[in-house]
Amino acid sequence: MSKKLMIMICLLSALTMQAQTVEKQIRKGNRQYRKGNYTEAEVQYRKVLEDKPTNADAQFNLGDALYKQENYKDAFDAFQKVLELTPDAKLKSQAVFNMGNCLLEQGKYYDAFNVYKVALKLHADNADALYNLEYCRAHLVKSRILIDPNVQHGSVEASEKTAFSGQTISLTGKADDGYGLSRYVVVKADDNQVTVNVSGNRFEMPKFDVVVSAEFKQYHKISIDKDTRHGT
Repeated sequence: MSKKLMIMICLLSALTMQAQTVEKQIRKGNRQYRKGNYTEAEVQYRKVLEDKPTNADAQFNLGDALYKQENYKDAFDAFQKVLELTPDAKLKSQAVFNMGNCLLEQGKYYDAFNVYKVALKLHADNADALYNLEYCRAHLVKSRILIDPNVQHGSVEASEKTAFSGQTISLTGKADDGYGLSRYVVVKADDNQVTVNVSGNRFEMPKFDVVVSAEFKQYHKISIDKDTRHGT
């Protein structure tokens, strides 16, 4: 399936707003946006939000401007904020759809897939969300999570036995008496030279089977002599 071009929702106008200065500011931002001056458009939308932080139009358009600057993280947050500012299910679906686009641009197919599902729950007729959801589905790979049977001085468990690529997996280690967890190790199942980055106790599932292990180290107690004189 060929990649669908990201179709951002049309800029929202401010025709229903009573404050003429706010309407003028949003229109100014929209003009800059249409000219391709996305940084200047962002400035104008932020000015509106400084005075009217609950203005959903400016908040949505700010997300568009950030997206066009390839600032996908902040664009995601901007669109997410729209959900707090409007009761309109269709507009919420459009905002969530754009959140999915931000994730898709970062190659986060699993997360984007789940976000597009939310967009469709909010508005079932969102054809773009349905298309992109299927696009993500085609890129998801489900692989196995195996536990190393040779872990010494403790045990390790994973939150899933199989997972889609991009899915976040949590690990839990339990040390034997006298030992403490040193680190988790995740490697490719058929090549232990290929390692997967583990942050804390979590890792992002790759597109291949993995083996999960853990290292435990013996610890010793340090006792303080209570009879120490002239100091501590």
